[in-house]
Amino acid sequence: MNILVQKENFKQWLIKTKKGSPYSEQTMSYYTERINNNIQKIINRSNNPIVKNLKNNIYYYQTVEDFDEFDSLLRNDSNFDIVNRTGQSQSGWVSTPLKHYRNFLIKNSDSNNKSVTIKQANLIKTPLNQILYGPPGTGKTYNTVVKAMSIIHGKDYEYDYKEGNYYNKFDKKDTITYKELLEEYGNELKKEVTDFSKRIEFVTFHQSYSYEEFVEGIKPDLENNNTLKYTRKDGIFKEICNRANKITFEDIYKEFKNQYPNNSTIAWDKYKYVISYNKEGSLVDDTEAHTSMPFDKLRILFEADKKYNFSSPTEMQKFAEDNKISTNGMPNSTLVAIKLMRNIHIPYVLIIDEINRGNISKIFGELITLIEEDKRTGGDNALMVTLPYSQKPFSVPSNLYIIGTMNTADRSIALLDTALRRRFDFEEMPPDEKLLENKIIKIKDNSINLKNVLTNINKNIVDEKIGGLDKNYKIGHAFFINVDKGTSKEQESKLKRAFLNKIYPLLEEYFYDDEDKIAKVLNCGDKEGKNLLENIYEEDNWVKILERLSKQKTQDDEG
Repeated sequence: MNILVQKENFKQWLIKTKKGSPYSEQTMSYYTERINNNIQKIINRSNNPIVKNLKNNIYYYQTVEDFDEFDSLLRNDSNFDIVNRTGQSQSGWVSTPLKHYRNFLIKNSDSNNKSVTIKQANLIKTPLNQILYGPPGTGKTYNTVVKAMSIIHGKDYEYDYKEGNYYNKFDKKDTITYKELLEEYGNELKKEVTDFSKRIEFVTFHQSYSYEEFVEGIKPDLENNNTLKYTRKDGIFKEICNRANKITFEDIYKEFKNQYPNNSTIAWDKYKYVISYNKEGSLVDDTEAHTSMPFDKLRILFEADKKYNFSSPTEMQKFAEDNKISTNGMPNSTLVAIKLMRNIHIPYVLIIDEINRGNISKIFGELITLIEEDKRTGGDNALMVTLPYSQKPFSVPSNLYIIGTMNTADRSIALLDTALRRRFDFEEMPPDEKLLENKIIKIKDNSINLKNVLTNINKNIVDEKIGGLDKNYKIGHAFFINVDKGTSKEQESKLKRAFLNKIYPLLEEYFYDDEDKIAKVLNCGDKEGKNLLENIYEEDNWVKILERLSKQKTQDDEG
């Protein structure tokens, strides 16, 4: 940070924190200005070569760690006590300002560190390629919305069970509802493919899905005169890669203004400034110059920095003068803004639902190698291929995130493509019974605890003596998640549909219609229970089965 800015910040902090009558002009002068004269006296008189090499201005020391090292060297010097008392009616004319300055740094450091921590934490390294996997109904597709918007917003959203919304893990006051996330997500998907601001795409893989649909291919096209013509058509993957590769300065500047709104502090190297924007959108230096940098000039200097990588404002100022570009008296803050813009990350997201159901080799082709982090554009081992139909070079951008979902109960993917496994991070999405907490459905004289029902079905599925399956065949919470909404009749209808039309058929598939195993999983292994199961679609037998599961001891009860 500029030492003059640091000095002014310290002065304002002294004024703000002084209780009672304000400091006199003389005291304020000693605390903020003449302190450096006294420090210079100590340095000049010192016989310690390390002390003699210290900077004689406290405002150079802008972190508590740096200041403490400087302060320790001063106080341990034999001249410190002499200067601290000389010429004054009382002692402390060095130690007192130093104490105040350290308190200022601590306070400032707490604020800055919090800001930096939040920002850095929100930009935590998110896997470029990840797959959410789990059994049916665990909210994999549901959570791709949260994952995608976390990436787009540069945040890390976590579900708050108590409030029922999402919060940024590193700033719990920053909250958003799923409905708001879904609305924004939906608006992205509605955008035309040709709209370069469209940053999210969604596709579902299936057995007949191919490279020609995903990357590029030849498609038949009937012209107005009904003449058959074949044209090359880009697939969804190539389209989003093209958009991610063609980010303009306008996009970067827009994102910069989002990240650093009016009255934001920006910092780079030793420079630190407060900026805002005027009604024309030009960058304004609120710290010193109080002038603006027009968009067109800012873009020229941004492109120049990409080429020359200016190491100082002086270097950029020389370039500006040589090219007859006015920096409007704000070269320092302009360069700081440009350096931060160079680090702006504008992400794009491709969601692939049921990624395991497609033939990965057939769909990705040669591009399966290019999606690796180090093989992408700008990576350490960046690769480019020539596409077979267009014969044009192609690479995968480093700002494209791929999120896949995978149903672990699908037997068709017992042997998942090794190439896919190696290139993706896998995040398990297990059933979350906590989402069913306190969801009680009352049907006539029966009271059904949905959390207990789900917990016990899943416990029985994986019990070696009952179901004997692994965790990949559990039942997800999504089947019950909205059952408690609406009137009593509506709740009954939704619960019946969820159990008889979804969960029960799934269990029949899992156990190949083995009625004995299904009965035990549903806590109906006794004679009465089997009778209920044999007549499950008659009267309210399904309700009695669910009530049995609701009353079965859960693992929590057993513990």
